[in-house]
Amino acid sequence: MIGTIGMFTSRREIREKLLWVLVPLLLWFPCMLGFLTLSSLVKKATAQKVQFVIPANFNGCVSVYFPAPFGQKKKIKEGREIIEVPESGIVFYSGEIEDGYIDWNYRVNNELIEGNSAHHMTFYPSGGGSAQFNAGNNKPMSYNFRHLLVLSNYTNTDEDSLNMVLESRDSIIQQCFIEQKDLINRQPN
Repeated sequence: MIGTIGMFTSRREIREKLLWVLVPLLLWFPCMLGFLTLSSLVKKATAQKVQFVIPANFNGCVSVYFPAPFGQKKKIKEGREIIEVPESGIVFYSGEIEDGYIDWNYRVNNELIEGNSAHHMTFYPSGGGSAQFNAGNNKPMSYNFRHLLVLSNYTNTDEDSLNMVLESRDSIIQQCFIEQKDLINRQPN
């Protein structure tokens, strides 16, 4: 701002003054747009690709605990890690799920779902973290977890059904954390 005022109070020609003020403004927008596009492409290209295989009519919280050496082995198909979710929704996974930008998709009844919703199901990646418990050998065992909320209790998209889903979301998320605490409490001391 001070530079602009200084430029217009100088003895230069008006064309030169306008050039020095407008060119940076005109170049800023395409440069910023290019930077944001490139950043988005790089994030998507470098993101960990995960596919959750979810049972038909599953409704509730998927909790993935990792790294768990006794859990599902890491399977890669078409460049994506495959995590098969049992009916209980609790998955012990021997691989890692990275933090940061996520590129997850979902498969239900052999139907691939890109994005967070399709037909009668909605998916909410709903957080995660890390915790420790005593594995029985007086050594605390650390693990990480991620939660995925799956809602499949509506068949149309009218406003009443959508409101019902959104109202139930909070109670299901709360249930995820209760299940996690129960799982930790059941571990041998």
